[in-house]
This record gives sequence, structure tokens and C-alpha cells, in this order.
Amino acid sequence: MHETAAEATAEGAVPENGSQYSVVRNHEGQYSVWRVGEPVPGGWQEVGEAVSREQALARIEEAWLDLCPLSLRSAR
Repeated sequence: MHETAAEATAEGAVPENGSQYSVVRNHEGQYSVWRVGEPVPGGWQEVGEAVSREQALARIEEAWLDLCPLSLRSAR
């Protein structure tokens, strides 16, 4: 199950079972948690090293302060 607004476009995350996760970000500045070993979809790139799911979610919480896509923030 995905934990962010990007869940509709991001596929591949699975429940934690000791797996490592990466934080991924798209060109709109949106973040998601991604299981290491799964191919990252086009338009997304890994940010930082692999960590536990909880650590990845904490990193997203620290980094993603404005949930609006970058294109909308730029238009303000």
C-alpha cells in the first residue's frame, strides 16, 4: 500500500516484511516509498539510500512540506 498522494501513479510498493525501501521523487516534487529491487517507474528517481519503510516515511514527512505539485506552486 502506498502512503502518499503519488500512490495513484506509483505501483510496486508492498507491505514491509524486513524489506528495504527508497524514497522516490517525481518532477512535480511529489514523494513516495518504493521497495528496493522493484523498477522505479519513468519520471521518478530515487532520493537517498535504502532504509526501513518507517525511516523512508519519516524522510518524506521531513522533505515534503507543500503537497501541491511544483507546477501549481510555481503558478502562485
